Amino acid sequence: MTRAILLVIMLLVASPVGLALDPIVSKATAAELVRDALASLGEGHEASKIPVLPWDYYWAPDFITLQAEILVPSTGTVAMQYFAVNPWTGDVWEPFGCTRITSPTIKRKQDEIWKSSKLPDEARHVLEARVPACTPPNAKRSPEQR
Repeated sequence: MTRAILLVIMLLVASPVGLALDPIVSKATAAELVRDALASLGEGHEASKIPVLPWDYYWAPDFITLQAEILVPSTGTVAMQYFAVNPWTGDVWEPFGCTRITSPTIKRKQDEIWKSSKLPDEARHVLEARVPACTPPNAKRSPEQR
């Protein structure tokens, strides 16, 4: 119990860049979560074929930041969508709208990620509270807002 409390305290006071806890989510898993988010946003049944590439978002250095290239069939153009994935919990964020994207599929995968992490349950709430630097920051939004 003392160890769990110390871990929670450490997570609360750690800076976003200097967090000592190794990420749990791989870049491949983050890309898979982004494709699940795209599917939940209605980007068609071909979400698995959408290219998901690294994206440098300097205001969220501890998140896995990715961009998706979505073909707009009506115009033949490519639209870009941007995402930030929490590397400890698998939470998927749309950083410009400051919204967390979720679905039953994403939630199931996040539960699997957490179970495999072997971190204490007390740490999950602290790590889930981490958000990417949003534009504009809006603390009043609900974390499950889509």
